[in-house]
Amino acid sequence: MLLSRAITDTAPSAGDDLNPTLADLLERYLPESISAYEVSTRRGRNDSAEQLLMTQLRLLHTVALNIDEAETAHNERDLQIQDRFLRERFANLTPGDLDLTERPVTAATVRSIDAPARGRNKTATPDARAFLDPERQPVVLFKRATGGAWDLTLRLALPKGQATILGVVQETTAGATNFVHRGNRRLLGARRPTGFKAPQVDLTLQVKLLSPKRFFIYAESAAGKDLTDTVLFFRTDNGSQAELPTALTNHARAPLTVIASAYDTPGGLVLRNESVLFPDLRSACTGFGYGNITWLDRHTPIV
Repeated sequence: MLLSRAITDTAPSAGDDLNPTLADLLERYLPESISAYEVSTRRGRNDSAEQLLMTQLRLLHTVALNIDEAETAHNERDLQIQDRFLRERFANLTPGDLDLTERPVTAATVRSIDAPARGRNKTATPDARAFLDPERQPVVLFKRATGGAWDLTLRLALPKGQATILGVVQETTAGATNFVHRGNRRLLGARRPTGFKAPQVDLTLQVKLLSPKRFFIYAESAAGKDLTDTVLFFRTDNGSQAELPTALTNHARAPLTVIASAYDTPGGLVLRNESVLFPDLRSACTGFGYGNITWLDRHTPIV
């Protein structure tokens, strides 16, 4: 999922021209690779099919980045090389045949933060920071030397007086779905001393994730106000931090913003700026594939 979305992130914004080679990659080669994996798993070749799919996706991600670089540099020769490579590489691919023989693959590159191991003196290592632009660089990897729980501090900067709820939906490695949220309807906290005129209040949520498989972070605002541009500050217990610019619509039909999604992988915690809108929490959970939840209403899960 992460690699597939990294590939689709190379697409230009809606309305912009799409390079024909990149269009083939996104509309033909990527779907055919996933379809071939699905057919292979139905035949019972789960482990080998998954390894082949991962190799295929890393290859497609590398080529997509090469296409983007060549188009930015207006290098027509490199574009032709990438196009020829893809056509030869996928000439015989069908939805039932995933063949990846004799092709060296470069692993896809994801920006990472090298966090210190748990238990080290936090003051001994400078804080690492990343800025996650939702359009250009939405993903970062929080690397960590040891596994275990994640202690996270989430801070959402808001104008004073704006009613907002900040929450996390987590799927554990055991398959359970957990919810945690915090809201202050009046946000009467002290004004944050920024040195500027507009009063800013922080909505802070501390979360300890013992055995996360994945989770997403959302904010829901009250209707009736204008669009609120804000930033979520995501900080780990090791001192590493990511800043995620996002927006709250404050609109009755789309009051909930899924700000970020995250996956706990063997290499660390992969965090992505999503900044997508939903009408309610139930729709957000459904949209991100969180099932097996019974709801009292579209805003309230049974916990």
